[in-house]
Amino acid sequence: MNQETITESSNQDDFKKWNQSNYVEAMKYCDKHGFKVEKFDQKQSRVLPPVLAVWKIELSTRPKSSIWLIGGEVMMDHVDAAVSPNAREVLRHFSMSWQLKANQLQKALETNSSGNLNVEQQTQVIETLISKAEALYEMYSNDQAWNMDN
Repeated sequence: MNQETITESSNQDDFKKWNQSNYVEAMKYCDKHGFKVEKFDQKQSRVLPPVLAVWKIELSTRPKSSIWLIGGEVMMDHVDAAVSPNAREVLRHFSMSWQLKANQLQKALETNSSGNLNVEQQTQVIETLISKAEALYEMYSNDQAWNMDN
């Protein structure tokens, strides 16, 4: 076995562990939010270890419904699947949504109506939302990363 084979095998193991860990976190998230998972739509989902996972999840509800769930190095969040036709477009949706949330929090901070968080915590949340939103938009804009959709 040469060094390249060992490294490749190690990377595959790391990716597998990352994927399994994030899958468990996704299931916990769904459980916490009352979503009964029927299945993960492997065909529409995109997993990009060790950075990002965007899953389309079919729920066992009547009538049938689905959600997009995002996780990985970004905060875990979900949205109804009807907002986006594919994983790439849902990244843009989350990016814009998080930017809007950051703007709302900034306005609340400026008007002293920021709720339970102190100024330092509120500022940290705003900065996190903005940085994650920008990272998502950068990933959305990267045509090479999405060449499988063409």
